[in-house]
Amino acid sequence: MINEPLTEYLPQVRCTATLKRRLELVAADSITSNLADHIRHAVEQYVAGAEAGGQPAAGQQTATQPA
Repeated sequence: MINEPLTEYLPQVRCTATLKRRLELVAADSITSNLADHIRHAVEQYVAGAEAGGQPAAGQQTATQPA
């Protein structure tokens, strides 16, 4: 990972209590328990996957075959 200063902010997001608790459990059992570190990592993976064409961006649908 490139060592750039963390100077920018992403918008706050709302989530379910269940999702928050699941994230807290993952973080608690990890090297770092800092939720921001885990969220940053997830965003980096999401963006890298979208850039590589491996996953659609949020709100985009993938083409499906008719049944």
